[in-house]
Amino acid sequence: MSGLEILGAVAAAAQLVDYGVSLSVKAAQVYRNAQGTTDELQAVNEMTLKFREMTQSSLTVHRQAQFENSPAENAYADIARQSNEAALELLRVLSEIRVQGEKSKSKSLRIAWKADWKKTTIEKLQRRLELLREQLNDHLMRMMSDRQSLLSMAISRIEQNQRTQGKALVQGFEKLKADLLLAIREKNHRTLLTALTDMQTKGERVVLMQDILASLRFDEMYSRSSRITAPGLTTCLWIFDSKSKGGHTVRYMQWLENDNGIFWVTGKAGSGKSTLMKHIASHSRSKKGLERWSNGRRLSIASHYFWYLGTPMQKSYHGLLQSILYDVLRQCPGLIEHVCETRWQDEAIGRDRRTAPWTLPELRASIDRLTESKLDADGNGLCFCFFIDGLDEYAGDHDEVVRLLCRLAEADNIKICASSRPWEVFQQSFVESNERNNVVMIHQHTKDDIAKVVHQELDPFVAKRVDEEEEMNSLVADIISKSQGVFLWVSLVIKKELLPGFRYADSVLLLRQRLKRVPQELEDYFEQIFSRIPEFYRRDTGRIFQTCLRAAQPLPVHVVQLIISDDPQGFFLSDSTGALHFKWFRETLIEDVRKQINGRCQDLLEVYGQDIAKVNDDPEDRLPIGSGGLPVVDFLHRSVKDYLQSGKLASVLRGWTGDAFDPARMLFACYVFMVKTAAPTPTMIADRVQHSITGGTLRNAIEWSWRALSHASDAPYDTLTRALMASLDQSMSRAVVDNHHWTNKAVAKPHDSARDIAEQGQRDFLGHSIEIGIASHALGMIKQDPTCLTRKDGRPYLDYALRFNDEVQHGAERLPIPTLVKSLLSYGLDVNQKVWICDGRTVWSLFLAFLYDIQLDTANAREVTWLLINHGADEVFQCEVAERSEFPMAKYRNVESKRKVLNMQQILIAVFGEDDAAAMCEVVTRNRKKSWASYIKQWCDWKDPAQQAAI
Repeated sequence: MSGLEILGAVAAAAQLVDYGVSLSVKAAQVYRNAQGTTDELQAVNEMTLKFREMTQSSLTVHRQAQFENSPAENAYADIARQSNEAALELLRVLSEIRVQGEKSKSKSLRIAWKADWKKTTIEKLQRRLELLREQLNDHLMRMMSDRQSLLSMAISRIEQNQRTQGKALVQGFEKLKADLLLAIREKNHRTLLTALTDMQTKGERVVLMQDILASLRFDEMYSRSSRITAPGLTTCLWIFDSKSKGGHTVRYMQWLENDNGIFWVTGKAGSGKSTLMKHIASHSRSKKGLERWSNGRRLSIASHYFWYLGTPMQKSYHGLLQSILYDVLRQCPGLIEHVCETRWQDEAIGRDRRTAPWTLPELRASIDRLTESKLDADGNGLCFCFFIDGLDEYAGDHDEVVRLLCRLAEADNIKICASSRPWEVFQQSFVESNERNNVVMIHQHTKDDIAKVVHQELDPFVAKRVDEEEEMNSLVADIISKSQGVFLWVSLVIKKELLPGFRYADSVLLLRQRLKRVPQELEDYFEQIFSRIPEFYRRDTGRIFQTCLRAAQPLPVHVVQLIISDDPQGFFLSDSTGALHFKWFRETLIEDVRKQINGRCQDLLEVYGQDIAKVNDDPEDRLPIGSGGLPVVDFLHRSVKDYLQSGKLASVLRGWTGDAFDPARMLFACYVFMVKTAAPTPTMIADRVQHSITGGTLRNAIEWSWRALSHASDAPYDTLTRALMASLDQSMSRAVVDNHHWTNKAVAKPHDSARDIAEQGQRDFLGHSIEIGIASHALGMIKQDPTCLTRKDGRPYLDYALRFNDEVQHGAERLPIPTLVKSLLSYGLDVNQKVWICDGRTVWSLFLAFLYDIQLDTANAREVTWLLINHGADEVFQCEVAERSEFPMAKYRNVESKRKVLNMQQILIAVFGEDDAAAMCEVVTRNRKKSWASYIKQWCDWKDPAQQAAI
């Protein structure tokens, strides 16, 4: 029983005793009066019948309830039991004296005599119920105060969620809590019953809203925005003026206050677009301008920051939709029921999907419902403004995201401020079709801001050279002019060129020479910096850069020392306790790595997160997922990574490391090492120093295992890779002590159109590897022991190759791999095998639903579908998918929402189009028309997997 359900149980008991008191008084009064009317006797009989129903209901509630969490709850359970006993006793007494049949004078006299005889018993029961009512009141107060009680913890959870989900969601709940406490203190039993019922109903609704809202939030949602440097107090203010000193028009405020549509912020790489977007998204002047535009409507502001160097959620369509929904619904929780209609209705019919990962079709449907919303739950008008940074960092079809923004901005209550580099796809959409020129080229307006930054950094040095003030001011002016509005260029020039010159007391002439030698274009300057790397560091530099370029996201700083070690392979496979267990946050270790990075990478990489623990109570909220709260190594700017990925630089880096260096294997090994550091060693387990890991450490180990395996798919499958695989499996088995294989804890629920299913502990390392897409390792395991294919319970191995977990769970995008599917089919795996933990649906049927649910129209999906069809896929007449349909209920004039059921042809048309679907269905029909003779022949020709492997 949940904490809020306890309120329902308490309300049932309180209502029972309160009604019992009223009934005992009324019955005694009527039954003892021989002159009582027929209506009065009938009223008592009806009250008795109702009391009997209430008693049965209370007995059922408390029979199902489990109160084992606190002394207050145990005491309450005892009072509830006594209340039920007293109620049953009162019913027994009343049944002995109530009127049977038609009223007569003799019957009335006899009943009055019985009532007078039972007077003492009824009065005792009345006093007993009154006492129980008082005790219930007292123990309810104790449960509210006892921090260990389920009720208190449930209320605390609702209140604590304000931190991440905002106060809007719980404002009404706080008043209900205050009303309940007041009713308890005043011992107002009628008010108490109402307060209990209202608080339970409202509380359960709030919890459902909070859970749905929490399902939208992903770990790294705010890590990008938190990393963007905040501008100085006096910088970026030009955006709020109609004209800057450069003479270029700035229509930002006019757009905020009057216009609809899209406002585009663009400019050169490194010119400060993200800094400006973060500044205006939260600035009070932006909010005031939007409030004028809203004209009394309820305003919601949402933001999303694409990040090319981040996780899939930080650079995907999926992440954009989820961020917008989370930000808006956190401010307008009354919209959750309508916008997240499917999840809300699932809860109403007992299907709990409130915390399940969101699919893309589900997000699209919710965004559509949001944009259609003109009024909130209270009937107030709604309007929205979205700030979306870094469209050029979106890792998909840029036309797709542009179409989405343009479609959203067509609504008269939605406007969007978006930023990107000045690419043609954005130029055509945001400028050529923009009649009011709601565009700003940021580098045309930042001259004054750059001047402030330069003065802030250099004025302390200039002030010491008073006799050269004029020459120094001229130097500063040259820096500003040469920067062309690019903050990144200015920052690097000051740090790498001018500050060393001031430190070494260079003359103004030498300082000018330093500045003159710096190329004006950012990429040319990167090349100059790169050329300065000392030759004796170049092997290490090549390794670090190649590994960071290959990594899906920033690396924990501690693996840097492994990457540049003379014998990384030996270190990775080491079981030395001293090597594996060291203080992650030791300041000298982090500082050493920072110095190594600066010396070898010349400030093109940075260590991020050193001071997070000092300034933030929750460091993991800002650090990239997978870092485990540790400082990470990251590129100084996205443009650095773009430069290093150019063909010329890639060949230079390979030349520095030699062809034998494999960054994919290095990453695989680094994350295996991270897992080993988290897991207890065999010696620690044997000595009972540590048995397993839990909490955040376990989450980190699971996350690192995902990172390791995602890179293992690109590593050569040889002796070292097999050794690393075995080491990972052993370490995770020590980290996760369970009756089932550790992979069952490492994965969330897979996609299933009918419901989110668990694997009932039947997942194994082979299935895990297949699902991630590590074809070489999976096929290597199968080749070594082909009979393993016939021993698997639960999901068949072919199902793992076709359906896979949401990218939110492991940060790696996946598509079905045709070569892997083809290899599994060659071992005789059955396309039409029934999956009993999925209600007996076939592998083929589940794959069809998966295709439809995530709209997987890709070349891989098309090829895999043909492979399955050509291997005998049967026709599917009914296939339940995630999408829902509404059906009218004539009896209650209501609408019921059910999952849509489609046939195979409908799904194939929806995913691949009519022509391809027709061709596919034709082959399936031919499969169905095979004669029994062909099936018998096929059965006779079947070979055992072990025999087939031998052949």
